[in-house]
Amino acid sequence: MPVYSGRKASIAEGSTTIDTDESLGGPQPPVVVRTDRLRGAQLAGVLVAVGIAWAASIVIALGTKSVWAFVPSGVLLLGLLCLLVLARASVRIDAHEVRFRAPFYSRTLQRTDITEVVAAPDDGLPEGSVSWFITRHDNHTRTRINFGGSASVTVTGGDGRRVQLVVRDLATAQRIAEIIRR
Repeated sequence: MPVYSGRKASIAEGSTTIDTDESLGGPQPPVVVRTDRLRGAQLAGVLVAVGIAWAASIVIALGTKSVWAFVPSGVLLLGLLCLLVLARASVRIDAHEVRFRAPFYSRTLQRTDITEVVAAPDDGLPEGSVSWFITRHDNHTRTRINFGGSASVTVTGGDGRRVQLVVRDLATAQRIAEIIRR
């Protein structure tokens, strides 16, 4: 088993880091953080959904002929810009837990409760009729975090619910799965 030095090391194109805390008395298991931003079909889906809502709010504002009616459309546009700039999906893996985070979603799994970890090729396309980056499937037993990519990591918890994170490539998915399995 490698000894971790406490420095950060890049795993995949600068978006994944390994960091350790040796102040706890010797080498500790790594803390791995993988972060992805919106791209591709998911970015287009967000733009279309919010664009339709923004256009509807403009039509309503024009119909009321009030300057104050344009405030909600401005807030909506500002929210879209913030979402495009700040939206990210991440997985944080440490010695005790795995935490998946995305806009409006967070799930923490204790590592002792994880029953299965699978890395597999993925088409990166949205599943279902809405191109959104967080979707639920299989009677709400699988949550898919999809910011685009060609592979996915699926983690199954002790309750049978799964979290599927779509990542850039199969090598990254296999690396994340390997770290979770340790």
